[in-house]
Amino acid sequence: MRVRVRLRSLFVATLMLTGLPVVAVGATAAGAATGCPAAPYGVSRIAPGAGKTLALTFDDGPGRDTGRMMAVLASRHVTATFFNLGVNEARDPAAVRAEAAAGYALGGHTWDHRSLPTLNAAGQASEIDRERSQEAAITGRYPCLFRPPYGNYNATTLTLAQQRGMRVWNWSVDTEDWKAQGSGSGYWIDRISSRAKAGGAQAHPVILFHNQPGGNPATVAALPGIIDYYRAHGYLFVDLYGRTGLPAPTVRGASPVSGRTAGGERVLVTGTGFTQVTAVRFGGATGSFVHVVSATLLAVTSPRHAAGIVNMQVVTSHGASKLTTADHYTYVAPPTLSSVAPAGGPTAGGTRVVVTGTNFIHVTAVRFGPSNGRYLRVLSRTTLLITSPARSAGLVDVRVATRYGWSAVRTADRFRFS
Repeated sequence: MRVRVRLRSLFVATLMLTGLPVVAVGATAAGAATGCPAAPYGVSRIAPGAGKTLALTFDDGPGRDTGRMMAVLASRHVTATFFNLGVNEARDPAAVRAEAAAGYALGGHTWDHRSLPTLNAAGQASEIDRERSQEAAITGRYPCLFRPPYGNYNATTLTLAQQRGMRVWNWSVDTEDWKAQGSGSGYWIDRISSRAKAGGAQAHPVILFHNQPGGNPATVAALPGIIDYYRAHGYLFVDLYGRTGLPAPTVRGASPVSGRTAGGERVLVTGTGFTQVTAVRFGGATGSFVHVVSATLLAVTSPRHAAGIVNMQVVTSHGASKLTTADHYTYVAPPTLSSVAPAGGPTAGGTRVVVTGTNFIHVTAVRFGPSNGRYLRVLSRTTLLITSPARSAGLVDVRVATRYGWSAVRTADRFRFS
């Protein structure tokens, strides 16, 4: 390594003497084509996102318990960030691919965990770049996040990371789980849990765990309770890019699939990803009294809306469902009457009456004043037949009821008993 550094220094010095432009060792040119956005200079310790957010981070992996940690995260539907060491990535590339495939954020943690301020610029660049190259060889992508070993850094560290498009992240909550040294005893589980939950005093904690080659069984055992604690206190779990890691919801159907323009229908919606639901939309209106039954079922009360087909869209903290024909909901206006023929009949009833109008859909009743007609037959959405009931003499309004409401009273609906 020392010979390599001396040769690189001589090479740079030679370029300077020739007057040719020189890029600092490991500077922007070394990481220009990484696909990372511009990174700020400095160190971040606050989990991204609005409201109360929480970032779970795991250093030194991949380790023996990587799979168990991922299983806990998946079972609780939360995301995390893994800061891996290049030497461990080289030993277990399958675990790195599994982390990436599961959608977790991956960050660099140097090649073999050397304290960077003890190294010169070339040494620091080598530690950072060897890990970056290793991760890129495994996943096809360079890391855009970086955590210095022990949280130690100097101005050189920050400059090198910024030149590579790597945002530097430390932590605001330290569980000190590494001190368990592979123990899974109750003492260590409780200690890790207690230290992790101390972040509940912060609005945006970044919690440090470890994922070491020798295993961290106490961390694995403590993790479910820690997640449940923060979820119960209203935190949204994010990675250090600010992503929730959860898929956007989907809507597969609803029951009923139609309702009144006045709203007020209780609708059951089926789909996936119904976690942390923030709204259910019916076209441009928002439903009320949302009750999430499970990740695949929710109930919502439809809002008032004009007649027509709308898309029902479920909105969660991690996205909104895509609009498809499966989410269609039809608002149907109440029926209207345009004519009643004949317009009268005997008080004994028995007159077969033709009623015309609109929206004769799911007709439930036809009334002559307060009395129901008999022998209803709906011929189409605009025509129905009804037999008049027995009534005392007088003029009454004929009204049609559907599951979408009653027809309004108007002069065209009059029927005279005589």
